[in-house]
Amino acid sequence: MGTSLYGVIPFGKRLKIVEIFGYSTKGIPGLEIVGLKNLARPIREKFVFLGKTKEVTCPLRRYVLCVESSLDSDKFTEDELRYLEFPLLLLYWSLAGIVQIGNLSDCFASGRIDPQGVMSPYEFSSEALHWLAAKGARSPLRLLAPAQMQVPDGLYKLPIEEVMEPLFRLDREGSGQLHMSGS
Repeated sequence: MGTSLYGVIPFGKRLKIVEIFGYSTKGIPGLEIVGLKNLARPIREKFVFLGKTKEVTCPLRRYVLCVESSLDSDKFTEDELRYLEFPLLLLYWSLAGIVQIGNLSDCFASGRIDPQGVMSPYEFSSEALHWLAAKGARSPLRLLAPAQMQVPDGLYKLPIEEVMEPLFRLDREGSGQLHMSGS
């Protein structure tokens, strides 16, 4: 089984869109992340840690997640590349059947996840949202974003809170951050 989506990396006042694709097989169980050089292992270990601490069990399969090779990860800082954590986790958990979402191929996502499960989605500027919307002029694109975010025509918002539910809940202290909860 394989699928893909688009990750958005903010750098300076610009955005880089990169395709992220993945598949699962019956091979030796594990998770492999390709295309992020030195950041691949820390992200993989974070996902394993989150799975263990939040009691999220993935079927024993081999999962491979790949960031498109057109991304020259040396041109970006680690801080910028960490915005691929959310789309990578979404792809991984989608392949594992934990997150029930259909086709991801026209979805855009960007956000970080810390080791405690706090997710910080990228806060798109109005200009960035209109730029993304223009890319979906013929067929609206889907953006994974917090429910309260307003998006222009040309984008269809998929609320993160619903897509990742029941693994996420809104922070009740009103910080606006998303927290994972155990299932």
